[in-house]
Amino acid sequence: MKKCFFTVVICLFLTNILYAIPNNEIKLLIHADGTGTPFDDTSQSNHNITPNNGVTESTIQSKFGGCSGYFDGINGYLSAPDSADWDFFGNNSDNWTIGFFVRRNIVGSDGFYMGQYTDSNHYWRLFDNGPAEGLKLYIYNNSVTLELFGSGGYINNTVWHHIAICKVANKYGLYVDGVKIGNTTNSNTCTFSGTLTLGAVNGGAYTLDGNMDEICVSNSNLFGVDPASGNGFTPPAQPFDSLIQPQNPSATAGTAQIILNWDDVPGATGYTVKYDTVSGGSAYSTTVTNSDAIITGLTNGTLYYFRIIPFDNISTGNFPSSEVSATPTLPGPPVAPVLNLPSAGNTSVTLSWNAVSTASGYKLKWDATNNGVYDNTQDVGNQTSFTVSGLNNDTTYFFVVSAYNAMGDGNNSNMVSAAPTAGGTLWSQNGNNIYYSLGNVGIGTNVPLTPLDVNGMITANGITVDSTSGMTIKTGSTEIGKVNFSDSEVSGYIEYNHASNNMSLGTSGVNAVEVNSSQDVNFTGNVNISGNLTVDGIFPSPPTPTLFVPKGYIRGANPKYHSLTAIKITPGNGECNGNYFEFDNEIYYQITFTHM
Repeated sequence: MKKCFFTVVICLFLTNILYAIPNNEIKLLIHADGTGTPFDDTSQSNHNITPNNGVTESTIQSKFGGCSGYFDGINGYLSAPDSADWDFFGNNSDNWTIGFFVRRNIVGSDGFYMGQYTDSNHYWRLFDNGPAEGLKLYIYNNSVTLELFGSGGYINNTVWHHIAICKVANKYGLYVDGVKIGNTTNSNTCTFSGTLTLGAVNGGAYTLDGNMDEICVSNSNLFGVDPASGNGFTPPAQPFDSLIQPQNPSATAGTAQIILNWDDVPGATGYTVKYDTVSGGSAYSTTVTNSDAIITGLTNGTLYYFRIIPFDNISTGNFPSSEVSATPTLPGPPVAPVLNLPSAGNTSVTLSWNAVSTASGYKLKWDATNNGVYDNTQDVGNQTSFTVSGLNNDTTYFFVVSAYNAMGDGNNSNMVSAAPTAGGTLWSQNGNNIYYSLGNVGIGTNVPLTPLDVNGMITANGITVDSTSGMTIKTGSTEIGKVNFSDSEVSGYIEYNHASNNMSLGTSGVNAVEVNSSQDVNFTGNVNISGNLTVDGIFPSPPTPTLFVPKGYIRGANPKYHSLTAIKITPGNGECNGNYFEFDNEIYYQITFTHM
């Protein structure tokens, strides 16, 4: 069963009047201008167009581009395979336009322009029926579904005329040279299958003797008409351009200006920006070569509308972008600067801050009371540093800075404080480093006893001790331990558990490791010694199974004594005899103890 829809529009080349339709709504576009493959479809659909029986591109007659399609009036025609793009009459809610230019060589007889033929019971055609009925749209789907023609539509001379059929929902209009000659309303729908033909019915009947140019089919109301009213349109006055519509336009407001951006259009060599204070207007225009533009000299507070139209070396595109709008605005007050750490001097404090791009100047404010109210203000112009002098030493002052411009003062910055001192600068900053040059700094304590006194836990990725006096560990003011690092490098780490003792590495003297403790020293891993090991304590006799505290030297790598191979103490009785130990009948040798 055949269904019939009116949903395809063939549109002529658009004119200097820019019909604002997206390029993807163009379903067929034949320039017939003699360039490239004859009868190329330059729409995005790129249908395969076949010239049949001698249809050619002729330079003898043309509307645009120096060429047109010539039909010999015998059996020549153009054909395109069946496609959903030809489903013109299948929906009562969509719009279609078919438009083209025609020049007849013989008048007074039938002339076929376009149609689709399934079989003798299912077809549609747009043709000139001669003086009797003139231009006529005829749809047949088992019976006459639609027959539309109008008075004055007969082409009776050998000049170029523009012909269009416009479908807007279920309303149809026929137009010659932009003038409506007939219209009707029809809610019947039908869909046809079969080849689309131009210049003759499929197979060569009712052939056109003449020329066709700038053939266009659009799935839109291309010319903006209302078939039910009397309005017409201005036919295209230039070739319909295949440059696509610029996509994703955007408008960003600035001060007395608008910044426009859009996607590049392939093949475009430039863009015309048209704008106005009314929607759809084009009172102003400018030309750019890139896919952005800054439109200046605008009135703040006024809404502007913009469209972007691509062009190339041949013509201006007929698909402007969708309209965007924006309102230029006056700038507000500047944002707040950020105050850096101040530098205190003798009766003075020096401050600096970052520059704010929209600022014309800065106001520095300060007070000796931290209550958010600043009794002193200094306009420092556009400089970004200033020294406040005449202050009282040993008094803490609190400072903020604000930026201003023609729109007023901005918000205050962060607050910083500093106390001038006769001793000179206390705090100073060099890049990301901060220095304190006088007295101690306390964290968690107001009575710092050392340059840095922390009452709490310090967490750090690493601590560097660079002093011959090492690191002293205290509880309050009582020293409870010490770690000394001197002229050596520890490549691992030291874990120190306080037990009323101390431990030092690299101390002065002959010992590399010294343990001075009444507590046990336990090693759960290997201990490698390349120097001396001194252990002060007693060696009870007999030795207990769990305690071995000799007093003397255990030397390895020393010519005076035998090398130390191993020491092993196991539970049980043992004794020291000369050059060996014996524990549980196990002998450990080459060990000498010299009492101090």
